[in-house]
Amino acid sequence: MKKLLTLAGILALTATVASAQFRNAQAQKPAQVPTEGFLLTDDAQPMMEMTAAEIQAAIKANRTETDGPVARYRRPAGVYYNPYYTRDDQSGTWGYNAPQLHVTPYVPYTFMNNSTGAESYAWRCLHKAGWSTDTVTSTETDFTIDYITAMADSVPNLTATAGDASSYYFLQGIDNSNAIKRGAVFAYPDWQYSTSSTANVRHAWETPNYWALRHPQFDASLGAATYFTMNNKYKKDSLLSAKAYSFGTNSAGRDHVATVFEKPSYPYILKNVGVRYQSLAWDSTATNAIAEIRVYVYEVDEIPAYQESTYATITPGTLIAEGSASLSYALSSASAILTVPVSNNGVKPEISNNIMVVVTGYNDPDNNMVDFTLTVSRDLDDEGYGEMGYQGVTTSSGVVFRGINNNIQAGWKTVPSIFIETERPWLTTNSSVEDLTRNFAAEGETYKLELFAYHNMSEWTTTGVPSWINIDMEAEDGSELGYSVNANITAQPLPAGTDYREATIRFAYPGAYLDYTVTQGTEVVGKPGDANEDGKVDVNDVTTIINYILQKNPTPFNFNNANVNGDETVDVMDVTLIIDMILHPNA
Repeated sequence: MKKLLTLAGILALTATVASAQFRNAQAQKPAQVPTEGFLLTDDAQPMMEMTAAEIQAAIKANRTETDGPVARYRRPAGVYYNPYYTRDDQSGTWGYNAPQLHVTPYVPYTFMNNSTGAESYAWRCLHKAGWSTDTVTSTETDFTIDYITAMADSVPNLTATAGDASSYYFLQGIDNSNAIKRGAVFAYPDWQYSTSSTANVRHAWETPNYWALRHPQFDASLGAATYFTMNNKYKKDSLLSAKAYSFGTNSAGRDHVATVFEKPSYPYILKNVGVRYQSLAWDSTATNAIAEIRVYVYEVDEIPAYQESTYATITPGTLIAEGSASLSYALSSASAILTVPVSNNGVKPEISNNIMVVVTGYNDPDNNMVDFTLTVSRDLDDEGYGEMGYQGVTTSSGVVFRGINNNIQAGWKTVPSIFIETERPWLTTNSSVEDLTRNFAAEGETYKLELFAYHNMSEWTTTGVPSWINIDMEAEDGSELGYSVNANITAQPLPAGTDYREATIRFAYPGAYLDYTVTQGTEVVGKPGDANEDGKVDVNDVTTIINYILQKNPTPFNFNNANVNGDETVDVMDVTLIIDMILHPNA
């Protein structure tokens, strides 16, 4: 097997890495350039020019006030919008006209249909497939697709039809000239990449709410975000009333702000938290001042739904990661993203559940900050994952987290500017020659399973291996682009009297897993006498039936197999017949 490319070779490829690269990884291809954004300025986030009620009405009109169907879909669960990125080699924040979606390569994702008034649907997606592109179509209600590694791949198009009327939609934004810009899918573990001359590291910031430079549902002059403050610095209309306290420094006991991220379809590694602030100011005499912004990440059992007339509340669960970052007087500036590394005792957490990311510290005494203002997304649409934005209010009994909707403003279904940076590594088979299951010969055999992963074998675990299977792992050449591993799987001979057996083996490392099913023999459906479903008839089945008769609820228990005489009752007569089967197996 030939050596895989180094990470620098990524930019030498037009198409992205497919499993076929296992044997062709040194082929030379034209450059693939990561999607570029634009550097944000203060003007890139214009102030609020519509009230919450006006925006909510605009959304309603855009979605429902029509004589025909309205096509819409929502992002897959746990796939968040990536509207901004920062770079290690340059200061500033870059944004996208239309947000990208960050996915794990080589696993299927489902785009959920949110259309209204439609009778039929047509999906179409032209996306990368190995060295070429592939068109995937569907007429199902929802759309499922898996992406291979790609810096920028396509989002699906959806046409919703009712009678002669049709509506067309894809994830989109608009640029400064009011032109529609298509969203994209970023199918790579993270944004780190290099060239032959220098190494540049991007930090791609993700959020559960739509957040792009211009909102496609409204006037092009409207930006992605708006502000809440306690002073008049950004006041534009009655929306910023006395109760609209800032997401940041204030004197009203609102000492915490939080964003919730719903459970992902596939796990990811949480690398950093990004806090985007619009302004930072200090007491003019506090030239040596330092403030510590603290971040806490909690698991959350359930995400409350948006309430009609009151605000939702949420209770943080187990603390799984934390971190902090310092701001100093010398950093006074506007419109920046503060990177806060988070970990659990130095280990980046693997996320497989709902999480709540809490930011605090901006109201600490003696930090001499007079202004630390976060923004909130202008999008007020409910995608169906629950209430995502919260403020923590300090009370006599502790911190209470209240949803932004109907707490800050009625109809305000939005999130603050708290982002996460994730790593979404892959673990897959060489799909050109493999699938996810294998039936081993009854006499026993050894099979070499070809695997491909983002991390090397030293970080892997293997679980669910039955006693009749042995696995010898063998690493081959690899690099930052990916690692090839052979799993040499040996199945012992199938024992006499056993027709069939199976097991599911999980190969895993932090942030990725692959389930592989091994079987042996021929599965017999409804084998008389096999009450415990272990593939054979023996004294254990007698015991299982006796426990059933005594109402001890044995598990597993197959009623049809236990009902040997077919009289629809499992009783001592069936026990007698099974004993006869055991004593006279050839009868």
